Amino acid sequence: SVRLQFQAHPSADYARKHLNSNAGKTECWYILGSRGDACVYLGFQNPPSREAWARMIREQRVEEMLDCFERIPVQPGDCYVVPAGTPHAIGAGVFMVELMEPTDWVVRCETVTAGVKLTPDQCFMGLTLEQCLDIFDYRAHPVAEVRKTFQQAPRLLQKTDSFTEEELISPMWHEFFRLHRLRGHGPASWAGDELMLLIALKGSGELSAGAESRTIQAGQTWLLPGAGSQWIWRNQTPDWEYLLAKLPTTPQHSAATPN
Repeated sequence: SVRLQFQAHPSADYARKHLNSNAGKTECWYILGSRGDACVYLGFQNPPSREAWARMIREQRVEEMLDCFERIPVQPGDCYVVPAGTPHAIGAGVFMVELMEPTDWVVRCETVTAGVKLTPDQCFMGLTLEQCLDIFDYRAHPVAEVRKTFQQAPRLLQKTDSFTEEELISPMWHEFFRLHRLRGHGPASWAGDELMLLIALKGSGELSAGAESRTIQAGQTWLLPGAGSQWIWRNQTPDWEYLLAKLPTTPQHSAATPN
């Protein structure tokens, strides 16, 4: 119902150095719905200097922060990757699925959100503002470049008379996450042998793997075990749509404790 505060997330390298963590927080937004003049803010279109950005944060000059960005309208079906370090905010009226690296590290630039006062630790992850300033990407990202670089273009994986399957996130980001979209008006099937999260967006039907089957309806989220080698979908409504969120294709970080 309100714009979230301007923020940025650290990279894995920064997290290992300063936060004793093996992962940063590159994330991805898939827009499910929007209300009114919905938008996001993604990258500086009018970039400040590091010193000017620090002053805006210290003195809470929110209107000056806003002037560093241009509104980027969004609509259902849009998909954006938000690389670590990219300053951003999610506008009011945006309903989304967010995929991310397995942390919640964040530098919050505004100390009050929707009337809630945040502590310095909640804003700066227990670090100083000066340390956190290293996280931000201060380059200019014109809106056209954001749409070209960060907005994802679906790639068709399979198409039959009854359904289509698309890969929503470019392979260059698969070290962080993967996301597929399936939709159609008839039965479908896809390969398993890996853990997946199914997010049902529209319609209902029966999903089975081997002898096991479950009824799935819009609004539900299901964890599909990797033991299922082949998934079979039999729709119960004329039109259906869902997302399949998948793990990275290659490990990004070592499981060992960082130095």
